[in-house]
Amino acid sequence: MEFSDDVLQGLTYLASGNYLTDDNYKKIVDSCLGLLGGEQNIERVSSICPEKSDIVKESYASLMTLTLEFIRHDGEDDLKNFLIKHNFKSSRIDQYMKSFNFYKNSIIDCLNNCHSDWPNIIDADWSLEYIVKSNACNHVGEFLYYIVLTTEKDGKIDYVRFACDLHQLQDLSTKLKEIVCHIEKISSYS
Repeated sequence: MEFSDDVLQGLTYLASGNYLTDDNYKKIVDSCLGLLGGEQNIERVSSICPEKSDIVKESYASLMTLTLEFIRHDGEDDLKNFLIKHNFKSSRIDQYMKSFNFYKNSIIDCLNNCHSDWPNIIDADWSLEYIVKSNACNHVGEFLYYIVLTTEKDGKIDYVRFACDLHQLQDLSTKLKEIVCHIEKISSYS
């Protein structure tokens, strides 16, 4: 697994006791893995070692990147070898692996719940109404379109209902056509 130079530099700060004390290292590990595991009461990064805040922040970000990548690739066995290869002290490896194993399932659960899937539109229906007179609209003789989009998310069917006039319907139609063209361009590059 390869990481950027910035991540590797942050890991260098964590590897030995030259930059951060063992106590600060433990606080960084507990704070980082606790945050990824969904804990609410964790120590703020800025309060860990205020006189070396730049090193702490870079180390924290690097540790977070390392943890997420190895969890994503299910590489727990490779993780220890990676830490050894990058000159981590054995006591720090043991501390990290202990926290990693403690929080691993919580982090996986959090990652599984962190997605932003939009519902799929599976059907669209519309009807045209002609308003003779309305309290909500000052215009007489206006067309009103009622749109119903049937959506599906996680196996559940839902309906999105709205009304629009001709100009709003044309705007919606134009935007949907632009989306289709954009997706066709993307798929043609693949």
